[in-house]
Amino acid sequence: GGIITSDGPAILHLVSDNAEPTYFGGLERVVKIQFAGNAGISKEEGTGSTAPNCPLILGDENTSTGLVRVVKGRLTFTETGTWKNASSVEVLGGQLQLQNVDVFGTNTVVSISSGSETALDYAGTMEVAELRIDGRRRGGTWGAVGSGAQHETALITGTGFLHSDERGVMLLIR
Repeated sequence: GGIITSDGPAILHLVSDNAEPTYFGGLERVVKIQFAGNAGISKEEGTGSTAPNCPLILGDENTSTGLVRVVKGRLTFTETGTWKNASSVEVLGGQLQLQNVDVFGTNTVVSISSGSETALDYAGTMEVAELRIDGRRRGGTWGAVGSGAQHETALITGTGFLHSDERGVMLLIR
């Protein structure tokens, strides 16, 4: 095991071509890696993949300020997995599964795109700096369809909520 760290922006692209889950910390520890500095992670699938939802599971505290991106497949943060300093989380495809309301910090920008799923498998409301759905900035409390959230979307599943303050732009014209 070890720590992946970077002083400059760097992204570890995880491309998987098999159906076996990859664990970084936590449960069935196959490899123990933590991210620090400005190292980021991008979950993708290989072109020959036979498992479109091959999971990557993070179960440790990651202190990196880097990007978290899901392109294809599933990236899971367990009950103990965190990435509190993430500057940006992009769910472009596949599934981001969060089992912990405290995975990301209040300075994180979360972007969710059509064709992806964000599974909020925790109780409570996660506060984020900004929420974008299909590129549009969204404020308020968001959850799954039927969850009773202020705003509901089919791109979110599970029992948890995401909240971002309603922020606007102020123009001062003289």
